[in-house]
Amino acid sequence: INMSTNFKVSVFKPHNDEECLEARRFSMNTEDCNLCQFQEKLKNIFNNQSFEIFWKDSDGDKISIKSEDDFTACLEEQNQESVVKLILVKESGGYVSRRGAYDSLCNQRMNN
Repeated sequence: INMSTNFKVSVFKPHNDEECLEARRFSMNTEDCNLCQFQEKLKNIFNNQSFEIFWKDSDGDKISIKSEDDFTACLEEQNQESVVKLILVKESGGYVSRRGAYDSLCNQRMNN
């Protein structure tokens, strides 16, 4: 069974939760999806821009997604929803110009 999840991602500038710069919807097979693959999908959609990823939990708190466990928790908590809603905050550089620790980890996994 193909477990496709619908996502709605909204892009914001750093320190500005009021003005949404852009919103996109897409679906993705999340059955075997990991955070690295999800980040690659975002890079393809948003022309290699770099983002911090957040979601809002059932209490309305903004939770960051920085690890596989964070990503799994987000999907699990929102699995009853028809659309998984995420908040993307542009990193101050705007475009990926440096390799972060997580990018390096993703590259190692993809090359193994």
